[in-house]
Amino acid sequence: MLVFKRMTALAVAICGLLAGLLADLVEASAQLGQPFNWQMNLQQSATPVMDEIVTFHTILLWVIALITAFVLVLLAIIAVRFNAKSNPTPSRTTHNAGLEIAWTVVPVIILVLIAIPSFRLLFFQLNMPPADLTVKPRADSGTGPTTTSTMASSSLIP
Repeated sequence: MLVFKRMTALAVAICGLLAGLLADLVEASAQLGQPFNWQMNLQQSATPVMDEIVTFHTILLWVIALITAFVLVLLAIIAVRFNAKSNPTPSRTTHNAGLEIAWTVVPVIILVLIAIPSFRLLFFQLNMPPADLTVKPRADSGTGPTTTSTMASSSLIP
């Protein structure tokens, strides 16, 4: 029985070490900019523009979460307040102009507030930094003369 307990303890220790090594490998691959299974966030950025994109993504995630929570709260209020048991005689009101204007204007304002930093990021993405290296490819491989057909050479060479 004592041998079984020691073997179990040894197996647990080995599994713990292997799990730690696996976690280190996953973290190392994430640090190299490589994706890994069940990755929750964006990969590590290599440029300042991508840093801004990641920040914008995080802000949008929170905006979406707040909007979703707000809609969930409104649905819960409506379900509790206006069910048949608590409201046996429903209202005959069919329109509320202020509410209709609000639920049209508020999403437009939210979208405009989202669009402003989005356009700024698009502008930054279009500005290319100066190149550190310029590659000028040549048509021939440099191994000798090339052969062309007479039609191609007569129409291409002046």
